[in-house]
Amino acid sequence: MIDADTLYERAFEQLKVVTKGDYNDWRQNPLTLALVLALRGNVQEVSEFWKNGSFSGETSEQTAQLNARALGQVHAVEEVLEWIDSPDKGEETE
Repeated sequence: MIDADTLYERAFEQLKVVTKGDYNDWRQNPLTLALVLALRGNVQEVSEFWKNGSFSGETSEQTAQLNARALGQVHAVEEVLEWIDSPDKGEETE
């Protein structure tokens, strides 16, 4: 299995060959736009479920687990959206 640092390094190497024009073309591609809208919709949906109490279990432990799972999902999706909006984010921290 490849470690996370190696995967990040490979990703940043791929980004080095992408021009600003390539990125802008990709960012405006209908598939990319659809993906971004779907991801934002997912975050909104989870937020609405949370506001409506959908992550309440029969016990406080179940509620905590459901909320932690939802929070983790939102954080993961938001991280993907950050990468889409700023693909070189984090490169300086290597």
